[in-house]
Amino acid sequence: MEIKILKKEEHYIEFMLMGEDLSIPLMIKERIINDKDVEFAATMNEHPDIDNAKLVVRTKKGDPIKLIQKTLKDIKADLDNLEKGLNK
Repeated sequence: MEIKILKKEEHYIEFMLMGEDLSIPLMIKERIINDKDVEFAATMNEHPDIDNAKLVVRTKKGDPIKLIQKTLKDIKADLDNLEKGLNK
């Protein structure tokens, strides 16, 4: 999965997942938007026929990349639990 960082500032990140649909960015956004340190989170796709999903996150404080990494770890843990539940 290729990641293209479009804009990075102290409390802002905008990046594109090349060749990917909105599935992963939507999972991240749905979780991250509830964090008290997040001011804004959005997903977008520049064209419906081209899979290059974009995620934008602005935090009130803290590094947005670290927050996204934490969110991805939480998602992975939930998916691991789902997999374990299905293997019972």
